[in-house]
Amino acid sequence: PERLPVAGFQRKAGRKAPDRGGLERLPVKFLFSVLCLSFQFLLDIIRSWLYNLCYITNVIERRCNTIPPKSKITRAMLVEAAAAVAREKGFEQITARTVAQHLHCSTQPVMYHFATIDSLKQAAYDLIDERHTAYLMNTRPGEDPILGIGLNYIRFAVEEPWLFRFLFQSGYAREKNLPEMIDSEALQPVLAAMQEGTGLTAEKTKEVFLHVALFAHGYASIIANNALEFDETLIAGHLERAWNGAMYAATQEENDEKTV
Repeated sequence: PERLPVAGFQRKAGRKAPDRGGLERLPVKFLFSVLCLSFQFLLDIIRSWLYNLCYITNVIERRCNTIPPKSKITRAMLVEAAAAVAREKGFEQITARTVAQHLHCSTQPVMYHFATIDSLKQAAYDLIDERHTAYLMNTRPGEDPILGIGLNYIRFAVEEPWLFRFLFQSGYAREKNLPEMIDSEALQPVLAAMQEGTGLTAEKTKEVFLHVALFAHGYASIIANNALEFDETLIAGHLERAWNGAMYAATQEENDEKTV
């Protein structure tokens, strides 16, 4: 007899294939979800990066607005700084480092404007020499102009001993002998004032100036190097005698030349 199928089972010939449609679509959904999440994550990164970039840009802009512009170090500023170092510490202390420290900058501007430290010292010397001439010419009211120039020469050594040594004891003077010194451009205002006051010829004026200048220079050098007390009354008396003696000799020589 024919056997009946057991409940819940089907014959092999009549069994249907299971529905696999859901399993076949599952990988596509998964990949799509991963793609969406990756895209969202990428957007979040870009958004965060743009936010940080804007924040940093604003910070830099605010900082740039609060910081003053960097000053430009000029050649004239370096020469002034070198002169200041010479005045405070002596010309030997003029270096790239000391000049930079005075200007609160690096040593790069010093090396840019001056090939050597000697060229910087020479520029500082020329500046101080020019100001020294102006100092000599600035005599006091009521003071004899000629004697006033001699006294100013000594006063400068008293007030500015470091600068006096730089001008006359450093070897940076462009004139290497007395004739060159007398004929230097810096001394022409002094000689012109002396010649106007004495009425002597140009040559005799130079002789008188040299006599008095050597006397004044001796006094000034002693004071600048040994801190000798400056007794203006005493020195003025000695200087006047030197001046009168030089003037008497020059006048006599001129008269003798006229009578010959």
